[in-house]
Amino acid sequence: MGSTTKPSPPLSDKSQIHVVIVGAGFAGLGTAIECHRQGLSVAVYERFPELKPLGDILSFGSNGGRIFARWGPVVDRMLPVSINLQDYGFRIHKYTGEHVHTQDSMPFNRQAPTINGHRGELHQILFNYARDDLRIPIHLGCDVTEYFESTTGAGIQLASGEKVYGDVVIGSDGVRSQARALVLGRETTLESSGYAIFRAWFSNEDILADPLTRHLCENGDTFNGWIGPDDPSEVSDRWSFPGKLADVYKVLEGWDPICKRIVSKTPESSLVDWKLIWQDPLPTWVSKQGRIALAGDSAHAFLPTSAQGATQALEDGVTIAICLSRAGKSKIPDALRAFEKIRYDRVRKVQETGKTTRDKWHNASWDNVKRDPKAIELPLEDWILNHDAEDLLSAIVGAYGPMLGPGFVEISEELDVSVNEISQATSYLVLAIGIALLFSNPLAKCYGKRPVYLVSGILLFASSIGGALTHDYGSFLACRLVGGLGMGPFEVLVQCTIGDMYFVHERASRIAFWNLFLVSGISAGPIVSAYIIQYSGYRWAFGVCAIFYGVLTLALFFLAPETSYIRVPNTSRSSTEASSIDQPDTKAVSGEDVAQPRAETIDDIEKEPQARNDQQQANHQPLITERKDSYWRSLRVYTGRYSNASVVKVISRPFILFLYPGILWAFLTWGTTITFTIAFSYVNGVIFNEPPYNFTTSQIGLINISPLVLSVVSEIISGPLCDKICLYLTKRNNGYYEPEFRLVLMAVGFVLGVAGFYGFGATVHYKTHWTGPVITYGLVNASLAFCSTCVFGYIIDAYTALGEEAFVAVNSRNFLSFGILYVINEWLEQDGTLKVFVVLGSLFIFTSLLTIPIWIFGKRCRGRIDKIVWLKNYMRDS
Repeated sequence: MGSTTKPSPPLSDKSQIHVVIVGAGFAGLGTAIECHRQGLSVAVYERFPELKPLGDILSFGSNGGRIFARWGPVVDRMLPVSINLQDYGFRIHKYTGEHVHTQDSMPFNRQAPTINGHRGELHQILFNYARDDLRIPIHLGCDVTEYFESTTGAGIQLASGEKVYGDVVIGSDGVRSQARALVLGRETTLESSGYAIFRAWFSNEDILADPLTRHLCENGDTFNGWIGPDDPSEVSDRWSFPGKLADVYKVLEGWDPICKRIVSKTPESSLVDWKLIWQDPLPTWVSKQGRIALAGDSAHAFLPTSAQGATQALEDGVTIAICLSRAGKSKIPDALRAFEKIRYDRVRKVQETGKTTRDKWHNASWDNVKRDPKAIELPLEDWILNHDAEDLLSAIVGAYGPMLGPGFVEISEELDVSVNEISQATSYLVLAIGIALLFSNPLAKCYGKRPVYLVSGILLFASSIGGALTHDYGSFLACRLVGGLGMGPFEVLVQCTIGDMYFVHERASRIAFWNLFLVSGISAGPIVSAYIIQYSGYRWAFGVCAIFYGVLTLALFFLAPETSYIRVPNTSRSSTEASSIDQPDTKAVSGEDVAQPRAETIDDIEKEPQARNDQQQANHQPLITERKDSYWRSLRVYTGRYSNASVVKVISRPFILFLYPGILWAFLTWGTTITFTIAFSYVNGVIFNEPPYNFTTSQIGLINISPLVLSVVSEIISGPLCDKICLYLTKRNNGYYEPEFRLVLMAVGFVLGVAGFYGFGATVHYKTHWTGPVITYGLVNASLAFCSTCVFGYIIDAYTALGEEAFVAVNSRNFLSFGILYVINEWLEQDGTLKVFVVLGSLFIFTSLLTIPIWIFGKRCRGRIDKIVWLKNYMRDS
């Protein structure tokens, strides 16, 4: 297994960053693989002359699995040797044998799997992938005796006397790292955690032969834990010792007989007495010259009760590689310091989970556990920074429209046109969004969402390139129009994608999460663009967008497969049930019989696919299943036709939908709220550029910090709050869910919006301190967050089958926005801020109060609409 390649001589290639990695554990291999993926030159030096299958069970959380999923065949190679606990879960026992609780396993996700297996086997897979597939030089049997660095490079000296040079050295040589002394300027000591583990890995043949222990192995993989006493042994430079069975039996006095029986079948040669060590967080992971960094256990030791040590080592490697790649060769010290800045606090928090879990288990109050068995569970907190290409792209889409707002005055002077003409150019962008919706929706409905997403990304990239090169108003306006065509689909299709992917009680949180990115883009875009416009000109604002759109359109291609699917009719329903869907149930309401939409429990909705399968099995029918596409097959741009309706028919449907009271309400409520919110970006550049504020372009951009912060807070609150309200009202409604339950959240948006619109007009009119209009501006954006979660959640649930058409109808508010935003600055100049925002606030109140009749009559209206046969037939795809 050893590499015969000799240590490399000093490197001379000036075009690449050359990374020298010490240690071929998970941190070292992870760093090497990701550096290779990022186009860096890399070599690994490991002191052991050959690999040995050391250790026992090792876990990678989904944050580690997400990394593996990007590394070609790694996941496919790991899964066959991994433990599958989907059905078994984690069974927790008191040491006396009492079964306390079974903790369910997390659902399997192919793009972010949880990997549990033997350390040696998993490590071998990663080692072979790095060495054989990627051809990364891995030098075994190379003991490092010295680290050195200068302002221009770094290197290591081997026991043979040879020196290896590079641009940067990563010390991932474990807990006893020699690199740590150079980084800190002193030696460090390890300390006992006060706990120890006897561990072993051996064949299960004897376990299977014994009736007392057979159940642990005979029906697939199992995971059991017995919680017992401590071991206060001290450690120095050694913490792993050969174990003795006699010592284990002493510890197990009074324990579950099953534990003793397992120990009796353990070969003493396989037993390890492992003293768990701890090291306080280091003050830094980066050397003074910024050329050497620590990663993995070299930088941070983990207790096994965190179940995150190996995964955090992988995260280190990925972060190092990306920072180096983005910074370039001239800024390596900055890259390593950025790595430390990104990772340091996160790692410390994850380390603490090891302590808290350990203490929770070993100091457990069994009386409390009996009352609440879940209190003893292994915490499965989500430490993943979820990267979703669609959501991130939506953030930049949100920023594209208002990004020029802070620089309206400056841009108008450069292009020699009026401020109103620059404002109108952005209004035309809004008009283009509305036009794009009319065509992008039918195309997505018939041919899938993926091609529409990709074309939209390309249009945004092209318009940004054009904007960066423009020198006159005509070309400036053309680029804004093309950009609007690219923005359009993201105002409709993301919500529909959420409807494709998530259950009813999960949707509001996802809508809020998506809207968080969109609103953050609207708020944060002007903050960034203001500085760019002031110091580099408006063309660079377009240039930065071009960079993001180029990268993120590629990410969309590789990470966002088609989510549209052809819905299979539910044949498990009886004929009576089927007819009740086509002809809604009837019950007396206000003295007359009115057809009511069939109310369903959340469980009914979400368990229909399983019910269909169960019924088919009972009737000896073949199950209707779909084969999951391979990753490469999922990259197809066109995956087939998803609707039998003609494109022309689908184009006309959004206009017909205004006959639906719920759709008309959503159009008016969402249209006025977002239009009036965007209006701020049109007028702020004028209002705050004049006395008494006299803000610079960059200061005008900073105004958006208030709406950014309040939007983020509101989005974080609104989604979960809406879902909890729906669950609460469903229970109060005898378990039956109604889409109108989403409307309750509108009350919060109403209060915030009224305070924001009226407050902004008054504070500007009476020339208060700048904090007045800035805070009230933020309140309007907070209102938008709550209103959007309410409106889109209602549309998805009340009109699921009409998702795309319904969202086109609602987002045709862009035509309303165009009309208002086209004249907003002229109106402001004629009537003043107070009158303008009193009118906007009053219109907001009117549309918001329309929620009350929808709450009262919404279900009845849906029932009456459902009885109009020609309308139902027109909306069907067949």
